[in-house]
Amino acid sequence: MPVLETTNFGSLTYEPSEVYYFPVGIPAFEDEHQFLLLEQDTTRPVMFLQSTKTPSLAFLTLPVAELDAGYAMEVPPQDQALLAAGEGSARSLIALALLTVSGQTVTANLRAPVLLSPGSRRGVQSIPAESDYSSQHLVPPRRQESGGR
Repeated sequence: MPVLETTNFGSLTYEPSEVYYFPVGIPAFEDEHQFLLLEQDTTRPVMFLQSTKTPSLAFLTLPVAELDAGYAMEVPPQDQALLAAGEGSARSLIALALLTVSGQTVTANLRAPVLLSPGSRRGVQSIPAESDYSSQHLVPPRRQESGGR
């Protein structure tokens, strides 16, 4: 099994079958094609897309459903082709919003979600020509759960 030395997560041992392949990279990171989706109990529901090429590159993400339960996603044909997901499989896609942290403010890009196809192990950042969603959707602070009375 390959071992990946990362800046943020230390040594990660993974199966090659766990890697998501991004045929065209991610905008501004076009040379980055392979990522691992990392979930940690301490940060759930936040997940990380960790590059297998660049140890310091990990994107913070959040499932779009965490921010908008009625999120309506249309997958353009060119993205379906890149995902090799086929017709009608949009329901099986994982849709993640990339997060930006600036001081105490966290925003999510709901306009251009990252789509992952578990079946084909491919990913793409889908950027529609038109969208009612914001690229800077404010993420409300999470309340700490109290273990007391």
